[in-house]
This record gives sequence, C-alpha cells and structure tokens, in this order.
Amino acid sequence: MRQIRLEPISEEAFAPFGRLVRHVGTSVIADACTSFTADPAATIPILEWVRLANSLDLPFRVERLERHPFSAQTFLPGSQSDYLVFVCPTGVDGTPDLQSIRAFLVQSNLGITFHRGVWHHSLAPLAQPSRFIMAMMRTGLDNDTEFHDLVAPNQIEVIHPHDE
Repeated sequence: MRQIRLEPISEEAFAPFGRLVRHVGTSVIADACTSFTADPAATIPILEWVRLANSLDLPFRVERLERHPFSAQTFLPGSQSDYLVFVCPTGVDGTPDLQSIRAFLVQSNLGITFHRGVWHHSLAPLAQPSRFIMAMMRTGLDNDTEFHDLVAPNQIEVIHPHDE
C-alpha cells in the first residue's frame, strides 16, 4: 500500500482538479457558478443536501474513486467541520492516475468545485455529522457517475505529515 501526505489546500495546488469557492474580502456572495458547467448532454440541475454521518481518522485508506464525466460538481459546507478532499487526474487509459493522487485539507469556510471528469473520493469530514450542499448537472440516463475500485496493492493510505 502506498502512502500519500495530506497537504493544505490552495487555489494553485487545487487548480488542475477544480476551484475553491470562498467569500473574498467583504463580498456578500461567493460565486459558485462553475457548479453548473456541463456537457450539453447534462441538462438536469441537481441541488441536494448531503449528510455525512461518519467522520474519519488518519491514517485513512482510499479504496474507491468516482468521477462525473458530464458535469462539474460543487460542495458547499453547511457544518463547521474541516474536511479532506482526494483527487487525481485521469491516466491515458481513462482510469485514475494513482501516481498523481493528492489529498487536501479544506477548512470549513471553503467550498470546492471538482472539474468535470476529475477522479475523486467522497468528501471525508473530520467531525460528525457534517452537511454539505451539492450542486451539479445530470443527464438523466444513469451515466453521471463512474466508479473505480482500488484493489490491493493499489490502495492508498493518507497520512498527516506530523505522523511520518
């Protein structure tokens, strides 16, 4: 099993995978318009409350990734819990490029948008229960989410830099 180090999120580090949604300065509105960037086949806007009942402890094992080929996907936190985001680019064969997987610590006052087609793990809150508002577009054809299971020896364990 390969270990990866948890890193703090930043606009620059997360840019290949998506963008951060945050209030800047004294702004009243945080623009999350990229939630609805999608392939023309995705015409159904989705806005859902997501409740994650379980929190996680590090080290944490990543065993499954998902992606949404037709739409960006945005999560806005509705709780005061920091959370982890796991992402990786797509390899030349269409599967996750596991050598490039990254793990980010996201503060509870930040939302995130995954670009369309980015492999990611479900959000992993550090406190429980945690709630998020999720927005994306769907096709209505049951093809909006693809899964990729990581079987041994490709499982990845995320560690805190202080635990090394």
